[in-house]
Amino acid sequence: MLTYNHVPYIAQAIEGVLSQKTDFPFELVIGEDCSTDGTREIVFRYAEAHPDVIRVVTSESNVGMKANGRRTTQACRGKYLAWCEGDDYWHRDDKLQLQVAYLEAHDDCTLVHSDCDFYVQSTGEQFPSWDSRRGLAPHENPTVADLLRGKYAIRTCTACARLDVIRDLVASDRETYGPDKRFLMGDTQLWAGLISRGKTHFFPESLATYRFLPESASRSRSYIQQQRFHCSAADLRLHIAKRHGLDKSEVAHYQRKLAKQQLILALVSADKELGETGYRSLDTPALRDKILFLASRNIFLNRIVLFAWRVKRRVYARHQRSGITGLN
Repeated sequence: MLTYNHVPYIAQAIEGVLSQKTDFPFELVIGEDCSTDGTREIVFRYAEAHPDVIRVVTSESNVGMKANGRRTTQACRGKYLAWCEGDDYWHRDDKLQLQVAYLEAHDDCTLVHSDCDFYVQSTGEQFPSWDSRRGLAPHENPTVADLLRGKYAIRTCTACARLDVIRDLVASDRETYGPDKRFLMGDTQLWAGLISRGKTHFFPESLATYRFLPESASRSRSYIQQQRFHCSAADLRLHIAKRHGLDKSEVAHYQRKLAKQQLILALVSADKELGETGYRSLDTPALRDKILFLASRNIFLNRIVLFAWRVKRRVYARHQRSGITGLN
């Protein structure tokens, strides 16, 4: 459980783990990254009350999400690893029992996950069985290509995997799983690695709740932070496509995606060099690409195009929110 400034949510996350009914022992390892809002104090109170279950990994200064994830994973001692970040929670007390029993019975399976409820923090709306509600039925044993194309989604709070496989992945590929800050996200490459090492299984029942927050790593209110994250995600998908030997057309697709994302980041950050990199990476730039490229180089055009882009983003965000509500 990774946590940073989750004071409104952390108790519910911890209680969801403590409520698990299993026929095997388990531990809760919490990576507390020097929160400033009182989360740290709550975590240590729970650790003092449940010393046989909870261990806290922390330090004197903030290390960041990826480093916190690495050190917390390294501290885990079980055969299997399940995740529940500090703003999500498990609402089924048999989550671990169901998932571990399946993994114990299927040696060729490296990863299991489930449907989840979707809770919108800003409105208090809860949508049960989110993937089923949207008509998504993840198939068994997806490919890495399925994952990258968005045809197969894995919610971190629902997943459980073999820890020895995770450690082997990290040890064998430091470029992908290492400590550098090139890739801001850490789950997509892990799911790709686990998919490549064995079978997966999806539980159609909802075993956990994903909390949708207005501000997170992928949903920052800062346009520059948003686009840096999306640019890093595009770079990661291209890296995974190459690393896992996807065909040339797939690799070319993710190269174009990265170039276009670089142009957007160049627009919002007025970065001429990045705009040049993105534009030159495109074999046949579209009119939109040319406009973004020029806007990254000319301050007056930048203001006009950036204004139009922000308006478009706001309209899209409204449609997205109404789409979520429409599923209720």
